[in-house]
Formats: sequence, C-alpha cells, structure tokens
Amino acid sequence: MGEHGKFNKGKPYKTSAGVPFIIRYPKRIKKGKVVKTAYSSPDFTPTILSLLGITYGDATFQGIDGSDELLDNAQVNSREQVRFITNAKQANWIAAVDRDHKLILSGGPPVLFDLKKDPDELHNFHGNETYHDITEKLETALLVAAKEYKFPFTHTQTIFINRPVCFDSEDQISQLPYRVCDDLRKRKYKKNCKIDEVSKMCPDACGICCEDTKGVIGYEDSLITCNVVKFNRKMYCEDPKISKFCPVTCLICVPIPSSFPSKGPSSPPTMSHPPTAVPSISPSTSSIHNPTKIISWIPSKPPTVSSDSPSNYPTIEPSSILNKPTAVVTNEITYDSPPIDSSYMPTIEPSSSSSSIPVNSSSMFPSG
Repeated sequence: MGEHGKFNKGKPYKTSAGVPFIIRYPKRIKKGKVVKTAYSSPDFTPTILSLLGITYGDATFQGIDGSDELLDNAQVNSREQVRFITNAKQANWIAAVDRDHKLILSGGPPVLFDLKKDPDELHNFHGNETYHDITEKLETALLVAAKEYKFPFTHTQTIFINRPVCFDSEDQISQLPYRVCDDLRKRKYKKNCKIDEVSKMCPDACGICCEDTKGVIGYEDSLITCNVVKFNRKMYCEDPKISKFCPVTCLICVPIPSSFPSKGPSSPPTMSHPPTAVPSISPSTSSIHNPTKIISWIPSKPPTVSSDSPSNYPTIEPSSILNKPTAVVTNEITYDSPPIDSSYMPTIEPSSSSSSIPVNSSSMFPSG
C-alpha cells in the first residue's frame, strides 16, 4: 500500500504483481531450496500436476512445467528464462520478466528495471546502452508472446516500443522540491527552465526539444516509423502518442534553425576556366547540363509498393549505380503522398531489380 504512490493492485511493480510461492514436500523437495528462476501464475498448474504424478494427456497449458527445478538436488536454482505478466482487466500494460530484469510496455515510455541492482524498482534503465542486449531480448520475447497468447493490450493501445526522443522524466525535480516536469508548463514555473539541470531533465516541457524518434511505435498490431506516418498524417497524427513520437512529422513543432532555408550560396560560384572573347569554332564535347550522381531527397518517380507485403506504405527501391546501396532520406518531405513531378535536381532512375529494403510498416509481432 502506497509504494510508487499506488494504492491498488494491477500494477507491474513487484509489490503489486509479485506472487510468493512457498511449497513443502518433505519426501521429494530438498529442505531450504530456493528457486530464483522467473515463473508466472499460469505455470502453477502444469508444475503441481507433475509433482503429484498426474498426467494430463493431450491437455495444453500456457504455463510451463517447473517441477524439475523443485525436484533436483541443487540448493539454489537460477535458470534463465523469460515469463510474462499483464493486467488483462484494464489492458493497459504488458511486461516480460527474467531472473534479473523486467521490461514494461505501456501507453507511456518503456521501462526497464534491473531487479538485482534496483530491487525496489525505482530507476528506469531503458535507453541505457549498457542494457541494450537485455532490452532487445525481452522486447522480442514479449512481442512474440503477445501474439501467441493474444494479450488484449496490443490490440487496444498505441505502444511506445522505443522511448520518444523528446522525453521528460517522471521523477521529482531535485532543484524544485515537490515539482515535476509537467509543472514547468505553467507560466509561474516556466522560468525554471533556464536552469541547465532542469532543462535537461524536462526538454519537452521546457520546449527545447523538437525531433522525430528514429525507432518504432506499435499501432494496431503493426510497427510503424515516422517515415510511414508522413504519408498519412491525418490518420496517424490524431493519436497523441504518435504525435509525441513524431512531433516534426506531425507538425507539432518546427526544428530550429534547420526549418529556415538558406538565403544564398555559402560561397561564391567559381569558374574552372576564365571566359574568352573568341567564340569556339567546334562544338563543345562536354555538356554544361550533365546530370550529377547526387541522389535527390525527393524521388523523381512515385516509390514502388512491395507486392508481397501487407503494408500499404511505399518502399523506395535502392539504386544500383556504382554498386553502392542508396539511402533515400525522407525526413524533410512535407507532403502527404509521394510526388509525381520530377525533382528540380536531376536524379538517377531507380533500379528495375526488386527492392532489398524492408517495408517501413511491419507486423508488431515477429514471425515464427
């Protein structure tokens, strides 16, 4: 009661979702045995049936049988495996847990707890490069399980898979006792954004962050990027989570100074040869309009759509020129659909070979 400021069950914290499991079986289970392996409530049924020697034939369970760990001679068991918990009633979060870590996906930014270093679950390590591998492992396992077990949350919520770039801490501001980042949106507290520590902790509330997130966000069982959002702003940007994830694409803010075009060339034009007063007798063998091999940021033809993908969003085929993969940057396109007019800058025609770049919109759940 009262931990993390909560007064009810149904939360992903250990003090709310954690269930102690104490078992006594003198003839078969070693006295004082400790099992540190992660298990969840659905595992109780197959485990207890096995301990009682009851076979359940063709019956299937979502849980796994952990009786082998209880019955072996080890004093401490600590197997590596990932289990899952969710609040099925309110369907507002899902979590993956292993022996030492817990990843929580919800309507807010993702949370990663280090249960060994931080057993009280007070510090969010998501986004810390040190935890990259474990984050990826838990994230993949959780999305696979969400599809297999049909967690209701993934069908009803927009999920932050990656943390938005413009992210404010939910912690109390140490320089402003009893105040959090949201308080800085009020006029009387806004002046505190001039404090460096405060502005770094609350870049969004202080209005100093305007950048699209490079990762993915879960939307209606699919993973989408800000580049996908760009082609249908009207539909996607109505979702406040997507507009927070892609504030530039959704026109929530304008980055400075990149939003202001240059008023002139950065350096004066130069000539490779000085002009002469004598006209040329023979025609020139070079063309002053020879197209360059610079790839335009705006494709000269509409991007093609992959025929074998369920996505409705176009993918751009790579150019085969110079045998180098072409990265088409689309971060500054401001239209809602691909252009049909050619770019002002000559471009290289797209290769006729099939694209090797995956579609921007993919299933939220890994196949297999």
